[in-house]
Amino acid sequence: MMVVERYRRFFFHEVRAFIVRRTNVRLIWLCVQGILGLVSAIAATAAFWWGYTNQSTGLNNHPNEVSVLGYVVAGIFGPIALVCLLLVIINLALGPSCRCHVLTSTGWHALAAPARLGPALQTQSRIFPRIEAAQGGPAVPQTAL
Repeated sequence: MMVVERYRRFFFHEVRAFIVRRTNVRLIWLCVQGILGLVSAIAATAAFWWGYTNQSTGLNNHPNEVSVLGYVVAGIFGPIALVCLLLVIINLALGPSCRCHVLTSTGWHALAAPARLGPALQTQSRIFPRIEAAQGGPAVPQTAL
């Protein structure tokens, strides 16, 4: 097993801007998980209903193969639907997705984390005082004479 780690160090005195922008990643995942969960729930319900309506007892009071097959298919798609529902709930609870960028003298750099808006704003509020302290206080805009 091979592990590769890439990182870049930014010094507070080099930071010119810290940008947090919202993205549509959350919405895309909600759509994918929701559609997959809905299709799985419909398939599980249809398979269960198919097994239930074709239920008849054969010899020695054993259910026929058609009803067993319906229950097996429902048993496969049902948990998939539940997992997708759980993922949708978790995704909604985590909040909006975002992307963070840092501007230094070498250009814009995308940060891998944080990817959610709440933790990104907390990070931003924690590092702003440190950036200002490293750069000698808040920047004063220069006016044209």
